[in-house]
Amino acid sequence: MGRSLVLFLFFCTLSCVLPRKLYTEVTPLITMKRTPCYGECPQYMISIYESGKVLYNGVRFVQKTGCFQSNINRQKINYIKFLLDEIQFFDLDDKYISEVTDLPSVITEVFVNGNRHKVIDRLEAPKKLKNLYAELDLLVDEISIWEECNGLEEVD
Repeated sequence: MGRSLVLFLFFCTLSCVLPRKLYTEVTPLITMKRTPCYGECPQYMISIYESGKVLYNGVRFVQKTGCFQSNINRQKINYIKFLLDEIQFFDLDDKYISEVTDLPSVITEVFVNGNRHKVIDRLEAPKKLKNLYAELDLLVDEISIWEECNGLEEVD
């Protein structure tokens, strides 16, 4: 009887912990997507996960086209969280839209501690958000070792 109770409690605990871990790994900490324009604007998407996994999908007018993955260390993950907190990302408006329609957009989505916020920027976002884009691009540019994705992670 005691052994059955221990096994039951173990599996109950596991069922509470396991889905949260899986969900955390499936949902990126942050994604940044640059959309196309009528010219030669870089089109790509970056997804960075809490685990340090980085996915990059280059579409057009970028050095690498296709899906690539790499990893960054915990210090860089913490730096991203610091930047998000510093610019008060969750307090930003959902949209910053210019009336000019041939401009590319930057769509940034953040998922932290069960909170999700998505910002669409077509030119009009505050400078602090544009600085975040630059920091994310720099972080990805500093990665020297990339592997091709296995095809499951590719996004448009």
